[in-house]
Amino acid sequence: MGIRFRKSIRLLPGVRLNVGLRGSSLTIGPRGTSLNISQKGIAANVGIPGTGLSFREQLFKTSSGRKNRISESDLIELNEILNIHLHTPAPDAPWQPDFSDGQLTPPVKPSFTGNTGCSIVLVLLLFVFPLIPLVLSFKVNNWLKANKQYDAEMEQYKAAKKIQDEKWEKFNALMSNPVKNAEDILTLAMENLDWPKETLVAYEVDKENEEESVARFDVDLPEIEDMPDDVSNKAMRLNYVRHIFGIGFRIIGEAFRALPFLRNVVLSGYSQRVDSATGNTTDEYLYSVRVPRERWERINFNNLENVDPLVALNAFEMRCDMTKTGIMHAIEPF
Repeated sequence: MGIRFRKSIRLLPGVRLNVGLRGSSLTIGPRGTSLNISQKGIAANVGIPGTGLSFREQLFKTSSGRKNRISESDLIELNEILNIHLHTPAPDAPWQPDFSDGQLTPPVKPSFTGNTGCSIVLVLLLFVFPLIPLVLSFKVNNWLKANKQYDAEMEQYKAAKKIQDEKWEKFNALMSNPVKNAEDILTLAMENLDWPKETLVAYEVDKENEEESVARFDVDLPEIEDMPDDVSNKAMRLNYVRHIFGIGFRIIGEAFRALPFLRNVVLSGYSQRVDSATGNTTDEYLYSVRVPRERWERINFNNLENVDPLVALNAFEMRCDMTKTGIMHAIEPF
């Protein structure tokens, strides 16, 4: 299945943190060719997309020992995965991207003495104590070093400030005509998301009729194998269902906030499944939902702790074939 829409972005590309109740692991590289680093060791994964052919080789294996208990940091990461919808903004919430890791502040230029009075005292002492020149020389040397460091920090600040100013200039230009620049604004909104799992999102915006404008998303969902496996199969499936519907819920919310003119969102999520008839890996859509803004605005975004993303999306026009135990079958998307 080819990507249906012309724009796409990969959230957290290349490096993925896989969290399970048996511990966490790090996957480096794209699907098909990657390294997995975990408490069990290092393994190489090689596969040919769309063929179902894959190969896994253990490169390094750690010695077996007592089973490690899940750490507090892993529990926090797992909670983030299962509750990704809690960060969904209200459609009328103000939005602007974060273009820096913190507030940029210029460095402070070093002072030789700190104040004028101290300078006068030093000059007077030169005529009284012969060791003062040595002390003064030491102070001058430190002052010169501080100035050199200040110059370097100032150059770094100017470069960072220039980049930040250029980004803000581009952002303001985009927001001056949000209808025309809708897809670029969505790209910026997606790039600014703090995302727990690697997710490929393809999208386009149909804005020919602004009153019926619609953003369409195709989301390559994480695999169920990435979910915690120290639970029953049913519990693992239900955790997976909560996660993938939380992903859709969050993306829909981000789209409505970033594009105030947007009237509708159509989001479809798919995953790679092994065809039991051929053994080949194929893309199968697991759910597809159509959400109008006026109904989305009825959700209480101040009480998302009591919102189930599956139940919330099921209240809209949705296509999903799922059993009560979380077994999902392929559907035809909108």
